[in-house]
Amino acid sequence: MDSDWFGPAPVLISEAADPKGTVLLMHGQGADALANAKELALLAGAGWNAVGIDAPEHGRRFDTARDERWAQDEPAALAAHVEQAGAELPDIVDGAEARGLVGPYALAGISLGAFSLWRGLGTDERLCTGLPILGSPVMPGEPAPAPSQWKGCRVLAQNAEHDQVVPIGPTEAVVSALGGTLHVIAGSPHRVPELEWWALWGRALSWLDQTNR
Repeated sequence: MDSDWFGPAPVLISEAADPKGTVLLMHGQGADALANAKELALLAGAGWNAVGIDAPEHGRRFDTARDERWAQDEPAALAAHVEQAGAELPDIVDGAEARGLVGPYALAGISLGAFSLWRGLGTDERLCTGLPILGSPVMPGEPAPAPSQWKGCRVLAQNAEHDQVVPIGPTEAVVSALGGTLHVIAGSPHRVPELEWWALWGRALSWLDQTNR
């Protein structure tokens, strides 16, 4: 596993021997790219270059004032984070291309990273395949955006049945309108048990292979 900077973001890279494409992975709140080292290795072992991104104010971009901002006004901090993280993705893909990491490209995001995934999905013609996990296309307290903004995008969303952090309804509505796929992790809260977690990634890999044939 190697480290680099793609555009504004520090990244961890796990390269596949004979890559089918490249997956950009966005971690959850309070984590960093290194926290998903096992997932990056899994993707590379399955034939996908894997790029873990340190999100704004996380990992090698850690800001000591971050937690205070989130505690003072979580909705505003969430909105600002998602806006920045999503807007950075085209520059990050530019960095991946310059490094020689081949397409097609897919976005994967976990919880907070999945909110950012939805923000960046479809903003660049290279960013039209998404694997949001435990996130939502709808920001808390905001109206649902028009699904047409993701027209032509391919999506496999995976959400927990009993998620008390991220309601499943908005994701279900948007994915249905897009003709995408939503897998509900039966009986699971937001913190997915380990067995179901790795089954989730198995589904993601199978879907990626089918989608990119």
